[in-house]
Amino acid sequence: MKYLVLLFVCFGWLAHPLSQTLAQEQYHDYDFKSSLKTYTELFTQSPQSAHLALKTAELVFLVEGRTPAIKLLRDFLEKQKKTLSPQEGQEIQRKIIVFSNRFLLEEAQTHYLQAELKTKLKDWKAGLAPITQAAALEPGNLKVLLLKSEIEQRVGLPHPAYQSLKEAYWIDPQSEKIVDRLSEAHIFHGHYDAVCELLEKNGRTALSNRNKLALAVAKWELGKKSEGQKLVEELMRNKKQDMSQHPALIWMVYRIQFENSPDSIESKSALKTFRKSAHPNEKLLLDGWDPYRLASQLAQLTQ
Repeated sequence: MKYLVLLFVCFGWLAHPLSQTLAQEQYHDYDFKSSLKTYTELFTQSPQSAHLALKTAELVFLVEGRTPAIKLLRDFLEKQKKTLSPQEGQEIQRKIIVFSNRFLLEEAQTHYLQAELKTKLKDWKAGLAPITQAAALEPGNLKVLLLKSEIEQRVGLPHPAYQSLKEAYWIDPQSEKIVDRLSEAHIFHGHYDAVCELLEKNGRTALSNRNKLALAVAKWELGKKSEGQKLVEELMRNKKQDMSQHPALIWMVYRIQFENSPDSIESKSALKTFRKSAHPNEKLLLDGWDPYRLASQLAQLTQ
């Protein structure tokens, strides 16, 4: 009986590389469906293997599409995050981004390039139709989602833009660009708890100045005014950072001064500074839109 068990163990040990050889042969013969079936069986037997997760996901991408391939890798990361090496985790993340930016259909890429050309010409409305067509053909394409979100914001479609950003974040939650824009989109739509959840989950030390401003506004709106004020004061002390002169930060300085003493000289001076900082109107914008609704704030203050 002992020898029989040993035989089965040895056979199992031998079967694994043999099966991988078969899967690789099927892949090189362009028999992707058969190769996917074989790799799926291997991955089921060794669900902790990053190598097999990557191979299986590559074939899922080719056979079933982008979304299930990314989901496979996301689920694998979640289940195996305690056992994966940093290098393996980085490789999984890199592969997700590769899948997300790769076009599957030439027609979708053509629509995307048409939309991109229109944006370079600042003809945002003309870019909306081709980017919408590209998104319909290639759901989950990160390039398409980011351009679609930008165009939607520029043409006054904040709700679709918000949805596009949330989809982009699901694909690449490590992107500073996406986190910046999504935190501000949360602000625009009044989802202040979502801002805190997004920006505080990894601690505040890694936050960009743009993130800190969004978090300051969210805290203030949630009634945690002392926390918001501390962040604003921190940003104001850092004169070398890119947000120190942005109207959104100066608007928050005014709100703090007004809260402390509505009729004080400091409050009136802060209001005057905010009005001055907001001209021309382009200064209110971040990435071409007004996530803090400063234009409406300014209009109310000048009535």
